[in-house]
Amino acid sequence: MMSARKSLAVFGMVAALAAAGAAPAAAHENGNDNANNRRTTVYRAALDSLNDSGATGVAKLRLRGNTLHIRIDARGLVPDQPHAQHIHGLGNSECPTMAAAGGDGLLTTAEGLPFYGPIAVSLTTSGGTSPAQGLDLAIMPVADANGEIHYRRTIELPANVAAELDGFQIVQHGIDRNGNGEYDFSLGVSDLDPALPQEGTAPANCGTIDRLGRNRG
Repeated sequence: MMSARKSLAVFGMVAALAAAGAAPAAAHENGNDNANNRRTTVYRAALDSLNDSGATGVAKLRLRGNTLHIRIDARGLVPDQPHAQHIHGLGNSECPTMAAAGGDGLLTTAEGLPFYGPIAVSLTTSGGTSPAQGLDLAIMPVADANGEIHYRRTIELPANVAAELDGFQIVQHGIDRNGNGEYDFSLGVSDLDPALPQEGTAPANCGTIDRLGRNRG
């Protein structure tokens, strides 16, 4: 069986190509933008389980200009496995419900895309954060033995994402429907690439980013 890291790394390339339309918009240099760069805006996203994964969490975000300080605390993920995570969307999207799943009761990544949109930012642990790093599992967080991820990073957002951050979603991927502790082909092949397991690419949770308030200085 293909290892989770090797197979999902291939998926990363597919996901990045699918997200090619999410190119950053040019920043506008005017008085309002300069004022915004001096303020910090606070956001929060509650990550709700998808696909009966049991994976939930909270993301806390602080944005100053285009610089984002983000922390994600999640639990219920597949232990000791890498979990791709991203900011998805086009600025006006939403999280899917399980009503969007097909007749098999499984919500695939493709079935979720009409709701949460393409990858806008890859929430990696180091290196790049563009859609091109969408599933570079070498720099994605790995859940600990208890199935928890505690992620912290400061990154630069594309200007168009920073401008409408409260219209985007955070999604974590990777489920273990048969409970054997790894990503396998028990659910068949991924809808993105027949070489990949569906378990490894399916969304585990999703949360819409909500703006809480703004602080000066």
